Amino acid sequence: MEQSASQEKPACDYCELISSPGAFILYEDKHVVAFLSEEPISEGSIVVVPKEHYVIIEQVPDYVVAKMFHVANKLSVAVFDSLNALGTNILIQNGVAAGQRVNHCSIEVIPRFEGDALSFAWVPKQLSEEEMSTIEIELKELCSNIGGFETEKEEPVVLDSSAPKAAEDGAKKGDSDFRKKQFLRIP
Repeated sequence: MEQSASQEKPACDYCELISSPGAFILYEDKHVVAFLSEEPISEGSIVVVPKEHYVIIEQVPDYVVAKMFHVANKLSVAVFDSLNALGTNILIQNGVAAGQRVNHCSIEVIPRFEGDALSFAWVPKQLSEEEMSTIEIELKELCSNIGGFETEKEEPVVLDSSAPKAAEDGAKKGDSDFRKKQFLRIP
């Protein structure tokens, strides 16, 4: 049965980019890809994304988020060392209201230089103590389960069925070399 157009996976610029041969990929493992931004806000801007398509960070498994931040941290060091940046911004635009332009969760590593004219400044809101208290109560209820960490599912170990038979054969022959017997037991 064919999928209708409405059921197909939505087009994603980052998914297409990381699978294309022309991508400027700096790092890749089984969960994460980092590449130079095609539309950099600063020279050397890097985008770190999960390989699987997730729209926002809340959908990404904890172990992948941890890997993304680990990679972003190491790339930030590389930006300081190779581009002589004086700082970096590590940015997540999580959802359209936060400025997310590509429908794929990402962390951006933005090199900063003296006089680069980039501004991430905002004017803080002034909230009353009552407003702060209300927000605290609402958030605390939903934050009670923070602390758990989703780990990667481990692949099952496949044992070599010939190793136990070899050990049995050695034992039947009256082999008295203990180390050899133990070695044959190792899968």
